[in-house]
Amino acid sequence: MYHPITGSGTNAAENTDEEYVELFNITSNSVPLYDPAAATNRWKLSSAIDYVFPANTNLPAGAYALVVAFDPATNAAALANFRAKYGVASNVTIFGLTAAT
Repeated sequence: MYHPITGSGTNAAENTDEEYVELFNITSNSVPLYDPAAATNRWKLSSAIDYVFPANTNLPAGAYALVVAFDPATNAAALANFRAKYGVASNVTIFGLTAAT
């Protein structure tokens, strides 16, 4: 979700707390978001956004994960608003950009 707009008319504004990147594991196996042969080599997003997935992170079979522009571990209000706006279930993992390393 790129540049989401909140409000309408003259009150319309971009809300970066509502931006996200979605990953979906279409396989029937868990996918490591790191190189199992070299665990310090982790998946990352770069260029438009920069994010490095936490060490030893796996995306279960058929699961979704989201990367957002806020830290879901420290910004409970933004997390609750985000889940409510998009109907994101509590079992969907949400990573935050501020966790990048």
